[in-house]
Amino acid sequence: MRVLSPRQFPVFFAAALSLAVVAQAQNTAKPEPFRIAFVGDSMADGLWQGVTRTIAKNNCLKPLIETQRFGQIGTGLTRLDKFNWPRELVAIGRRYKPQIYVVSLGLNDRNPIHDPEGKDAQYMSKEWPDVYREKIDKMLKSAISMKASVVWLGIPSLRDGRADKEAKEKNALYASAVAALNDPTVRYVDFWRIKPEGEDPFSTYGPGEDGKLIALRTPDGSHFTPAGYDLLGAYLYPKIVETLRQRGVDIDKLCPAKNEANPDTKSSVKSD
Repeated sequence: MRVLSPRQFPVFFAAALSLAVVAQAQNTAKPEPFRIAFVGDSMADGLWQGVTRTIAKNNCLKPLIETQRFGQIGTGLTRLDKFNWPRELVAIGRRYKPQIYVVSLGLNDRNPIHDPEGKDAQYMSKEWPDVYREKIDKMLKSAISMKASVVWLGIPSLRDGRADKEAKEKNALYASAVAALNDPTVRYVDFWRIKPEGEDPFSTYGPGEDGKLIALRTPDGSHFTPAGYDLLGAYLYPKIVETLRQRGVDIDKLCPAKNEANPDTKSSVKSD
């Protein structure tokens, strides 16, 4: 067996120490990202894209915040016999374990309520608002049971006058359900508006991020263009930051805001 000389001991010790440091670094688990689940209808999908692109503008945020889309086109809270969102929220919570649910529903809730596990109601009947409110409560309780925070975004202004009126009525139900909980981890957020005060009528065009007039809404009179969803993402992201702060995570301190664009923004938006 070869015996090290006294002069070789420092070199051997330094090499061994370096290997130990490398091994410890490799074995140290990376911190888990904060998970945000976007749930609801097609509007939730667009919000996911807008928020994800907003996050991607700051490279520091990428390893800290993870977003996933769980939206289902054509779903809502009226046809729970077809797709049961309160039950699905629990399944997502067990599978994905999000810290926050971002909820956007209501565009498709213009029909009778059918719930195999609860009350039904005919559309436009006097019972419909109260029964619909019960479904909102079920949705919120499912999220709370998963120990997650909730950011519930209202329905935007719609081109069709009757649909717009009904959307405002549903927004009032969402807001009242959240207020009744009196839970700081659950918040209702009014939808982004072109006009900060007064009436906010539907408008296809509006100012973009650079202030120039661009198309923000799609021809269907309900959804947004990619540029429109980018504005919504920039509007919604601070609400998510506030919700994380309530959970003891100060994202602004961990990652100061940056204005530079990220060329990888588009490639970072992927479907689940």
